[in-house]
Amino acid sequence: MAQRAISWLNEWLGLGCFNFNWLQNLRKRGAVKDASVKGVHTVDARTVLLNGHAQPQRYVLNEIRTSKYGLVNFLPVFLFTMFRRVAYLYFLAQAALAYWSVVSPFSPYGPTIALVVILLVAAIKALIEDAGRHREDVKINNGKARILMNNGKTSETKWRHVHVGDIVEVHDNEDFPADLLCLHCQLEDGVCYIKTTNLDGESNLKIKRPVDLGAATPQTPEDVLKLRGELHCEPPNANLHIFVGRLEVVSSMPDTDAGKATVIPVSLNEMLLRGCTLKNSGRVLGLVVYTGPESRIQMNAAAPPRKTGSYDAFLNVQIAIVILFQILLCIGLACGSLGWRNNSGYERSHLQFRVNNQGNYKSNIVYVIVLWITYWILLSYLVPISLFVTMEIVKFLMGLYVNFDRKMKHDATGEFAKARNTDMVEDLGMVEYVFSDKTGTLTSNEMQLRCIALRGSPFGSPDFQLETAEGTPAQRLEQFDERLASAASLMQAEGTAWAKPVVVPSAKGDSDMNGAPLVPAVQNGQFHFKADGAAPYGPGQTNVMGNGNSSGPAGGRGGAEDAQLGQQLLGFWTNICVCHSLISEAHPETGEPIFQGPSPDEVALVEAAKRMGFVFVARARSRLQVNMLGRPATYEILNTLDFTSDRARMSVVVRCPDGTIKLLTKGSDAVMLPLLRRAQDAGALERATQENLRNFSLQGLRTLVLCERILTETEWRDWNMRFQAASAQLVERDSKVSHTALEVERNLDLLGVTAIEDKLQAGVPDAISSLIKAGMKVWVITGDKQETAINIAISCKLIQHPDHLMVCNADSAEEAASLLDELTKRGMKQRDTDSYQGVRRSSRTGMPELACELVIDGKTLSHVLGTPAEAKLAELASGCAAVVVCRASPSQKAAIVRRMKRFRIAQCEGRTVRWIERQRAWLRWPLAPLLFLLKYQARVGVRMLAIGDGANDVAMIQAASIGIGIMGKEGRQATNNSDYAIGQFRFLERLLLVHGTLADYRLSRLIKYSFYKNIAFATTLFLFQFYNGYSGQALVDGITAAFYNAFFTALPVGAFAIFDRPVRLLSTLQNNPQLYHRSESLSIPAFWRTAIALAIVHGAICFFIPYYSVANGDRNSITDLWSVGKTIWVAVIGVVTLEILLVSRYQTKLFLLVTLLSYALVYPYVIILPLIFNGFGTRDPAQDGVGNHIFSSATFWLVLVFVYSLTFGIRFLERSIIWLYRPNDSMILSEMEALDLKEGDGALRRERQIELGHSQMSLRVHEAV
Repeated sequence: MAQRAISWLNEWLGLGCFNFNWLQNLRKRGAVKDASVKGVHTVDARTVLLNGHAQPQRYVLNEIRTSKYGLVNFLPVFLFTMFRRVAYLYFLAQAALAYWSVVSPFSPYGPTIALVVILLVAAIKALIEDAGRHREDVKINNGKARILMNNGKTSETKWRHVHVGDIVEVHDNEDFPADLLCLHCQLEDGVCYIKTTNLDGESNLKIKRPVDLGAATPQTPEDVLKLRGELHCEPPNANLHIFVGRLEVVSSMPDTDAGKATVIPVSLNEMLLRGCTLKNSGRVLGLVVYTGPESRIQMNAAAPPRKTGSYDAFLNVQIAIVILFQILLCIGLACGSLGWRNNSGYERSHLQFRVNNQGNYKSNIVYVIVLWITYWILLSYLVPISLFVTMEIVKFLMGLYVNFDRKMKHDATGEFAKARNTDMVEDLGMVEYVFSDKTGTLTSNEMQLRCIALRGSPFGSPDFQLETAEGTPAQRLEQFDERLASAASLMQAEGTAWAKPVVVPSAKGDSDMNGAPLVPAVQNGQFHFKADGAAPYGPGQTNVMGNGNSSGPAGGRGGAEDAQLGQQLLGFWTNICVCHSLISEAHPETGEPIFQGPSPDEVALVEAAKRMGFVFVARARSRLQVNMLGRPATYEILNTLDFTSDRARMSVVVRCPDGTIKLLTKGSDAVMLPLLRRAQDAGALERATQENLRNFSLQGLRTLVLCERILTETEWRDWNMRFQAASAQLVERDSKVSHTALEVERNLDLLGVTAIEDKLQAGVPDAISSLIKAGMKVWVITGDKQETAINIAISCKLIQHPDHLMVCNADSAEEAASLLDELTKRGMKQRDTDSYQGVRRSSRTGMPELACELVIDGKTLSHVLGTPAEAKLAELASGCAAVVVCRASPSQKAAIVRRMKRFRIAQCEGRTVRWIERQRAWLRWPLAPLLFLLKYQARVGVRMLAIGDGANDVAMIQAASIGIGIMGKEGRQATNNSDYAIGQFRFLERLLLVHGTLADYRLSRLIKYSFYKNIAFATTLFLFQFYNGYSGQALVDGITAAFYNAFFTALPVGAFAIFDRPVRLLSTLQNNPQLYHRSESLSIPAFWRTAIALAIVHGAICFFIPYYSVANGDRNSITDLWSVGKTIWVAVIGVVTLEILLVSRYQTKLFLLVTLLSYALVYPYVIILPLIFNGFGTRDPAQDGVGNHIFSSATFWLVLVFVYSLTFGIRFLERSIIWLYRPNDSMILSEMEALDLKEGDGALRRERQIELGHSQMSLRVHEAV
């Protein structure tokens, strides 16, 4: 009742003011936890009553909340989010201490205003982001749904009012409002078609069926209302591939056992998940099982693992060092104050140091502590409060730039790249390793059949493109291979034989599952043909044919050979047309069948079969219709053993048109070949098949092995009972089903091999070449055969020296360790040989380069990972120019990424430790804290990138520092778990070289100059303490100091970070990949040189020149504290502004406007602020009349001119020398860009081009020799 009231109030207010999403999530986690205690698949996990009056327990509402905030909880949740960060707690403590007037050198209003302004900006950003989520939530929750009422009619309601146990009616082109159990389909064959694009990104339609109730299957909505029962199923979880449940149902329909309960196993085949769309099915009725946040799509909507950006880690380290430095400064100043009081203060009676009062405590310890707090507040400006919110804004804008970059738009789908995690946008500019999947990532996932092999004989050509061939199916078959066309012609000529198959005896050696000999009474389920003088040929007999080069009609063979080949051909294409999970639809214009399904391989095979005359026509509930060379046939589907990554195969048990029961299966050669029946000729056939597989792989083709097996009726019935029992299990159903399937998937007869081409995506070779030139190490990790993986690696220019390839294949752990040692020695020995000159060498790994290329397979990895040899593999691979890993499982992909990350971290930590050890002994113990911080930065500073497109790549993507998902044809699992999503691999080049370089450049300068401006100001406050008796007195009031930090200097630095770029044209970054991550602009030396040392120098100039320029003489002389302080304050703002203008490379009009305007507003501020105070009846001596006084003094203006000339002049001279004599890469390219805009500078341009070519130490324009 309370939930309904809250839901009504949210709907009435329109924005969801009471966001109880956290409460629903808490309840959801508790339910899952309770279920996990009992067992994930226990019967008690969830019970849903079918047509019951009330559910046995309360379930969450069908209302989603993706927004973070509501009107009521915004303030507490937002403040909690902000203040759980150490930096904001630091600033909160500073503002709170400012209210202790005894110790604070500032009024409390300044720090408070600064903190409030920063929080306000962050709050506005959070609200803007959350407003879009609110609008989407309201739109979805108010969608229309139809509930089946007790009178058989439907009532329209909103999605948010759908509850567990309701029966929902869904029509074509409507989305399912919740996770439903399908009870009734309108189509006659009892199936429905759904589109799962929103769920997994696949655009092909999928088949779903209602629960099989036998005679009690409802035919109308009224029949559905006559059902009574309970659904027992698993608790809510995120698994999109498995559902375990059991429906106990009682039907009151006529012609059924009234009152008798029927137990039916339920799987994902009967589930209609929220987010999917009904297509071409009329209507369906479904029982609501999961709602709202417990639906599968919402359970999968969780954010990817929290990853910390490199600069966040860098800031943590540097802020810790700065705070440690601040603590030491405060201690030193507090002790100095104590010494000055005891030595000089007591002598000045007017200061009344001998009188004990607040702030002047008799106890030296108390006095030092109080003064330490004073100085802590005074020097709080060492840490820039504006940096953190500015970083968030810049990262957010960089993410938008990625999202709307038209040069990363995939034209085929119209999708832009997506920045799903902008917290680590800077890491795109500092990637060291790229781990890439192959299929669908490097390749286009557009499969096309190129070759086949029938029982050892290859047919077809890799150069022939069947998809573009013209003519009739018979003509296309002849173009594919004349021998197959000859055999097919004979099959068509033997019309009587086609209609009445010849019964042939079983081959010697056939046996059933228990080893008993098979004596089938039929012709083994194949269409066999008998030519004159030809002996019948059955599946148990073998004919390992040659390549068909003999002479004679149609390829030079007699009728017997053609008949035998025809039998093989028919069995081969029957397997392809029957053993699949596709559906057939008629093209709306041509009427031609088009195929849709989850597997691109299956689509390619069935489409190729259709083009050659073997057509999959339609699929009914348990029947499948085909047309083989114009002859229709219908197969009854008895069992389907679905493909899984563990099984690596798919099988169907069918009843053939002649009544024979046959198992048809296809899968990878690694799992299929060991399951073959061992006949007399098995050795020759397997050797020929292995040779075909190897040849196809060398041509870069993907292979599948097709097999079959004949089953007797008794044999099938006995196995089917065990299979149905395993399918009905709620505990460990998958493992039991897989074990039962293996009982029948053995003693198989080989039919043939398919070879499919998966073309490289456009731009892949160029992209990989650019990444390698940028200094990145690119790995390809795939589950394909070794030869296929090598061929693809050569095609995409990853492997450039195949003749010197190092291959690591081992059958044991000892052999693997020995082979790794041998390969490491070989690589070191051949590193400097002439044959390896020109091979790429990485510049950032810190390891000696072996200048070689490595291939390793998954079997060897299983012997290496988790053993001491793991370190040897990492050391060898880190020095290789290219690495290809084949036959790798998803878990091995993730393990490789983690192993290489640990190896690089150990390298970085080792260099830090060795640097500390080289220092003098008396320096080592003070550097111990620094060692800890540097090791922490090394751990988080190693950047590994993984890119993939399928669910099998998710583990690798999550294990990497940066995960990239390809929005391809294998669903959205990789994208949903990634940090960034792109349409094709070639966009990775621009993502890293352009967006990554820009983010690295901008954020590094934002951090440096944010610290620079604050430390310069803090330096003036620090130096003033030596001239005021260490009293903690500030030069300016708190409000003025806060405006310095949060406005006058924050805006120029923010605009600088948003608009600046190292070169004018972004294409220059992509055309010169050597620029990638070469600036080292935020290394520790660069940071301390610019942000610390330069800031101290400029702060000292801004303090000493105005301070010693104080003149006595006329009434406009600047001699008072606040006038001198304001002069110093204006001088620091001007120096910081000029520094920003000087170092900026790309000065847009908006940048200049913001920068110059922020400085120009300083002068009105000094005049207007005291007027505001006076308007409120408050007179502040730090403000009142100060502006008029200093502006009327010539000393003020002369001081500013002198300070600006000195600081800007020195920096201008320094940078001019660098640009002229020591330019870096981006400087040279910037100058070349500028010269391109002018005419008549050809000689100078050629001179600079020569200089660029000679700048090999910093910019490798050509390959290093």
